[in-house]
Amino acid sequence: MILSINWKNFFIGEDHWAFLPEIAPRTFLMYIIILTGLRLLGKRGVRQLSVFELVVIISLGSAAGDPMFYQEIGLLIPIVIFSVIVGAYRLTTYLTAKNEKIEDLIEGKCVYLIKDGRCNTEEFDKEALALDEFFSELR
Repeated sequence: MILSINWKNFFIGEDHWAFLPEIAPRTFLMYIIILTGLRLLGKRGVRQLSVFELVVIISLGSAAGDPMFYQEIGLLIPIVIFSVIVGAYRLTTYLTAKNEKIEDLIEGKCVYLIKDGRCNTEEFDKEALALDEFFSELR
């Protein structure tokens, strides 16, 4: 039995070649939207990962998931998406390494909740962290 593979549908899916240039700006825009949204959520939702590392993980997972589940989505589209995400990640890493203001914008500023061995209660007002959560983290 010989398998008949439609190579156009295998790589492109049911979309047309004209759609490929639109994928890169859409992906980059979604990257910015996800980065902004996660930054607005604050540090509590992120914990160990930086915000833009979490964006990369979510974006790559989403890009990888659709072609696995939907036959009409070809493999070339996620490859373009992965390329844009990795490029945006590298650009973000480069910019944060070169510019402290961009680093503060993306990563946030450090807040010292313990200073000289004591709880720095003035800084708790700046963070969305309850005292019981803080003590839980200390344990």
